[in-house]
Amino acid sequence: MNADSAATGHWRGRPVLVTGATGLLGGWLVRRLVDEGAVVTAVVRHATPSTTLVSDGLWKRLRVVQGDVR
Repeated sequence: MNADSAATGHWRGRPVLVTGATGLLGGWLVRRLVDEGAVVTAVVRHATPSTTLVSDGLWKRLRVVQGDVR
């Protein structure tokens, strides 16, 4: 994701699956994608109320699926 993709709306409306969304890098990735208009689905193993997704209310702006990718 660079300045060109944000300016052109590259991610707007695109479906994106993110694993590890409750982690440090995954959380930042989800935030950026949602801010750019992507339709984000996050796969999480456990519902953790202390994550950035929950504390910032970001989870309300994406689809959260509880599960394991194995």
